[in-house]
Amino acid sequence: MSRSFETPLSRREFTWPYLVLCVSLFIFGAFYAANKIGVWLPDVVFPSEKVISQIETTDKHRFAVTQIWNQVDFYSTFLKHENPDGRIETYVIDGDDLKAWSYQFTLDESTHTVRVDSSGHYSATYDWKKDRYTNHNGDVSSSMEGISP
Repeated sequence: MSRSFETPLSRREFTWPYLVLCVSLFIFGAFYAANKIGVWLPDVVFPSEKVISQIETTDKHRFAVTQIWNQVDFYSTFLKHENPDGRIETYVIDGDDLKAWSYQFTLDESTHTVRVDSSGHYSATYDWKKDRYTNHNGDVSSSMEGISP
């Protein structure tokens, strides 16, 4: 003797809500997992250079921390110095960085220095009179002038 059970709702009525739920959970999970390892998925899909933080001196020197998805793994983070004459100098803060949401500047116009600090893991100092960039390890490096990051 076989019995058949009928459900009050058809299979079609169950399919769409579960499909929408599964797709939504997958998208949320992908964003969450990527963000946990330091990647923001929209940057992977639409890579462009983002200004994280910026500051300007009274004599019109502009400094900006920018970040771009390096299209391999993680981000490249730069300090850009725009001189009053329009010339731009670029220095690498970290070539293999996590997604940064903010950087802090400490500006000392009397010594012509700017210090850049991330959320605790990287800092750099730049003296714009001497054109001297010192990274978090104490290494002094030159500008990437003429090189497009």
